[in-house]
Parts: sequence; structure tokens; C-alpha cells
Amino acid sequence: MKELPERIKNHVKPIIQRHLYEGKKMDFYAALTQYDDELRLTFLTVNKQTEYLAGIYSIPLQAFPELLGFLQDVFIYIAATQEAAKHEAKKNE
Repeated sequence: MKELPERIKNHVKPIIQRHLYEGKKMDFYAALTQYDDELRLTFLTVNKQTEYLAGIYSIPLQAFPELLGFLQDVFIYIAATQEAAKHEAKKNE
């Protein structure tokens, strides 16, 4: 599994990390980090060529229930739009 570049690891000090996606120019990661005494879910965008940290977003663990609810809404929306697209394609056959 692909890991954060060492320079960025030293900056954010992940407790655990995961490479989420490889884009054309950017790699996307998630990490569990600690800020003071607070655990946070941190999303990082890293330029693949330069290993430049292009974006960092940190969410406190207390926001997880809302985040998980939102992700569920996203999955439901995607499933519904894909199903609607299948029905539309069948109608056009």
C-alpha cells in the first residue's frame, strides 16, 4: 500500500494512514492524527511529482456521525441516479 511521503509524514505524524486514490496529478490520503489531545480525521492531497502537500483538511472525531450520515446520503443519491440512468437507457433502446 502506498504511504504518505516521509516529509509529509513528519509534518502530520499520522497514527494510521491510507492511500485513497491516485489521480493524474494528485494522490489522495486519509490519516488519523492527533492535535493537542484531540483525535482528528485528516484528508491530504499530495502532488505526485513534487510531493508537495496541496491540501490538508482535518475533521474532529466528534463530527463523525454527521460525516457518516452525509456519506450514506451520497451513496443513496449515486445509487438512485445510476438506477434512473439504467431505466432511461432501456427506454431509449
